[in-house]
Amino acid sequence: MTDLHTLEYRKVGEQGPALICLHGLYGYGRNWNSLARQLSKNYQVFLPDLRNHGKSFHDSDWTYPAMAKDIADLAEQLGLSSFSLLGHSMGGKVSMQYALDYGQHSLERLIIVDIAPRDYNPAYHQGILTALQALNLSSLESREQADQQLQSQISEAGVRSFLLSNLLKTEQGWEWQFNLPVLHDGLTNVTANIETRSAPFDSCPVLFLAGSESNYVRRSDLTEIQTLFPAAELEWIQGAGHWVHVDQPQALLERVQNFLP
Repeated sequence: MTDLHTLEYRKVGEQGPALICLHGLYGYGRNWNSLARQLSKNYQVFLPDLRNHGKSFHDSDWTYPAMAKDIADLAEQLGLSSFSLLGHSMGGKVSMQYALDYGQHSLERLIIVDIAPRDYNPAYHQGILTALQALNLSSLESREQADQQLQSQISEAGVRSFLLSNLLKTEQGWEWQFNLPVLHDGLTNVTANIETRSAPFDSCPVLFLAGSESNYVRRSDLTEIQTLFPAAELEWIQGAGHWVHVDQPQALLERVQNFLP
């Protein structure tokens, strides 16, 4: 059994339908805090940190089958015989892998946010991870100094801020919360497609939500999506980029609420 650091949101003393939300690359469960607070009025919401991220364990095996198994173990630990699963970006691929490998009898709803079941070019993230590795943490004096040093390699201030939220000051000095060496060396494991040995999955309703301003999902992806998930719907959140839950939180919340059981 695998322990993932997991936050839980629900009304005190109340049991409702369960929802597990999975974050993307470089993220952590609390990325979904705002959505979870809203949904906890009617649902038990669980926000795990995936392996090599957040406060969860570090492991050299960083693949979609391994992360899907972590979610299966988490559901067992939580005593969830059935639940809905929502995943964004990398977490969306973990969710797809879970559905194909374990979800036939456990999933009530599957929601995938701004990712498709296909390969992605790793170059952008390789540049980010190489820049992070180049930071000399032993001489670092502040997070602001790290931000200044990263500006020439990572131009987007919002991306730098998100990445640097993982930079922690400890008694031993500055260190990354995520497992930077494994993320760097194993990047192609998560930019690659999921493993599809047991496709297709048609055991519950499936919804793909994509940001209209994002380039992560194309209309042509619907063919591959419906090959793996024949009943899947693909809808667009207007005015949202890849971080749909940041750009259009209310629109995403409403669509999720309408789709969940």
